[in-house]
Amino acid sequence: MVKSTLNVEHKSYKNIDEQITYLYESKKIIVAEEDKHWLIDVNYITLINPYKEIFATGKDKDGKHIYSEYVDFKELLKIMKIELEFTDTLYKSIRDFERKFKNVVFSVLCKHYVEDRNDLFCINYSTEINDFSNDHLQHIYPMFCDNMCKTLKKTGYIENNFEVTTRVNLLKKFTL
Repeated sequence: MVKSTLNVEHKSYKNIDEQITYLYESKKIIVAEEDKHWLIDVNYITLINPYKEIFATGKDKDGKHIYSEYVDFKELLKIMKIELEFTDTLYKSIRDFERKFKNVVFSVLCKHYVEDRNDLFCINYSTEINDFSNDHLQHIYPMFCDNMCKTLKKTGYIENNFEVTTRVNLLKKFTL
């Protein structure tokens, strides 16, 4: 490690063989020749940093991890595979939730526009959002945005014009 003039530590570049030696000597991780490609396909930081603490048995006085036993790199790959499977499942669940949430929001919006504005094709909300987003300073809000410039506090709604731009940008996304 080298300290820069900004007093920040920088790690020097290591080629794949140097990384494997470093892993063996400092982290006690044994990388077999057939697993070398992982350090080429996926970078060191993505492979090692999230999982190295799992194999550490503590830290020394300088705060560096202590590794008391040698570990096969394949064990690290197993943990990475479990995490990727979990992530895939989580992303699928998030995607399903978003789809259902959008359907519910759109259904409620359409119900109000059909019942309150006699908008049988449920297209006025898009026009209202567009008009509002182009000139939100007029404070003519879409039907479902009565509290656009307000924030709900324990004492009730209070004016909050600071967040209007963020909220307008969110509304624009509804019209895409």
